[in-house]
Amino acid sequence: MPAADVNPVVLENPDSKVTVRLPKGTYLIDNRTSAGDDVTMLVHPGLTLNSSQIVVLDARLGKPVSIGLPRTSVTPLPLLSEVTYDVKTLDGREMYDEWAGGQESFDRLSVAQIGTGRRDDLVTKIGGQWAVPGPGGDLTDSPAAYRLAWFVRGQVPTGFVRNVEQKDLATVHRDYAVQWAGSRAEVGSRALPADRDFPSSTFVIGFSLPFLHTEYHNTDDGIRWQHGTREQLADDIHLVDSPPVRYAAGRVYTEKWNRGVFGPVLIDSRELPLVTHTGNVIQARPALFGDGAGRTGASSLATAHIALYRDGRLVTEAPRPFLQAVQVPPGDAAYRLQVEAGRPPAATLSTRVSVTWTFRSATVQDGTAALPLSVVGFSPELDRRNTAPAAQPFTVPLTVRKQTGSAAGEVRDLSVDVSYDDGASWQAAKVARSGANGTVLLRHPAVDGFVSLRARSKDSAGNTVEQTIIRAYRIAR
Repeated sequence: MPAADVNPVVLENPDSKVTVRLPKGTYLIDNRTSAGDDVTMLVHPGLTLNSSQIVVLDARLGKPVSIGLPRTSVTPLPLLSEVTYDVKTLDGREMYDEWAGGQESFDRLSVAQIGTGRRDDLVTKIGGQWAVPGPGGDLTDSPAAYRLAWFVRGQVPTGFVRNVEQKDLATVHRDYAVQWAGSRAEVGSRALPADRDFPSSTFVIGFSLPFLHTEYHNTDDGIRWQHGTREQLADDIHLVDSPPVRYAAGRVYTEKWNRGVFGPVLIDSRELPLVTHTGNVIQARPALFGDGAGRTGASSLATAHIALYRDGRLVTEAPRPFLQAVQVPPGDAAYRLQVEAGRPPAATLSTRVSVTWTFRSATVQDGTAALPLSVVGFSPELDRRNTAPAAQPFTVPLTVRKQTGSAAGEVRDLSVDVSYDDGASWQAAKVARSGANGTVLLRHPAVDGFVSLRARSKDSAGNTVEQTIIRAYRIAR
C-alpha cells in the first residue's frame, strides 16, 4: 500500500457509534478504550474506503501483552512498558503513536489489529524495561536492568506474549568512570530494528559515579541497542551517546564508559557525518567531547568559537562550536575550518579543546557530501577516575578516524606532542604507527598533575588536522 495513500484518523474513547465522513482513500484507525486502569489499543493499519463501511471497535477483541523475565532472587521493578507503531503519512512524513505505561507493567494493556491487511511501511515495537532495586529498595544505584524489545513488521500484533530466559539475552557490563568528584550519572538504552531508525521511549536510571551497571538485552532479528549516559554536577553536564550496537544472545560484554581522552569526533549517534557540503552550503557541527572509545559527546561550555576560511579569506565566524547552513561561493576551493571550546571551571578534564582542518571541496551537485576530515582519537588505559600512574612509562593508543562516508585519504604523516604544564610548553612524543593506528610512548613525571596532547595528521590527499586537548587525562602517584 503506497504511503502516499494513507491519512491518519485517531479515535479515542468513542461512544457506542461514531459516524465519520471522509473522502475516498486509505485510512489508519487508532482507537483506545479505557475501563478503569485497563486500556485496549485497537489499530486498523489501512482501511480502504470506496463506499460506506462499518468498522467494529470492540475492546473484547484485544489480547494481552505479556513479557516474562528470567527468574531471579530479587524481583526487578518495572520502569517502562510500551507498544509503538510507526508508519508514513500522506506527505511522506513519519507518524508514530504509542502506549507507554510508565512505571507500570503490561498487565493493564490489551492490543489488537482490526482487519487483516499488512503494510510494508508499518513496524510495531513491543518493549519493556525493568531495574533490579538498589541498596535502598528503589531505583537509586540499581546494579542491573533488563531492557527488552521486539519489532513486528507489517502489522500491529493481536496480543503479544514472550517468556524470556537468561540464555536468550546478552549480558553487558558497563563500567562508568567519573570526571567530576561528587557527580551523578543517568543512563538509558533504546532499541532499534536491524535496518532503520525508530521512535523509542526510554527510562533513565541514576547512580553516583564511579559505578558498575549491568544490562540484559534481547537480540532477536538482529535488533540494535543504542546507549547513552549523562554525567552532571550542579549545572555542568557531559553527554556521551553510542552508535547502534548489535549483541549476541548468551554472550557477555564489558564496555568502558565516560573515559577519556575526551576530544573531537566526526560522527553522531545515528552514524551520520557532522561536517558536510550540500550544493553551495557547508554545515559543521563537530562533536568536540567524544570519549576515548570514539562515541559522540557534548559538554557544557564556558567559551566557544568557530571560523570558516575559503582560499585564505574568512567566510564566517561565530561564538559557538558549530555552523548552520553557511552559503559559500560555487566552485572548487581550499578551506580551513577552526573550532575551539572551553569547559566550565568545574571541569578537570579536556578543559580546552581546539581543532583545525584544511581540505579542498567543490560545489556538490547532487545530495550531500561528507567533507574529507579526520580526527585523532586517544584511548589510554585509565582507571575509574580517569587517572593514569605518575612516575613511570605509559602508552597511549591512538586512531586516526576518517569522517564516515568521506573521501579522506590514508594517513601519510602523524606526529604527537605532550605537555605536562597545561600547554605552556610542549615536547615531541615518540609514536609507533601502523596505518591509521598507533601508540604514543610517554614517561610520566613523578608528580600529580595532568597530561595534555597535541596531534597533527596529513592524509594522502593533502587534507590535514591539528588538534589540541588541554588536560587530556590526570596522573597521580
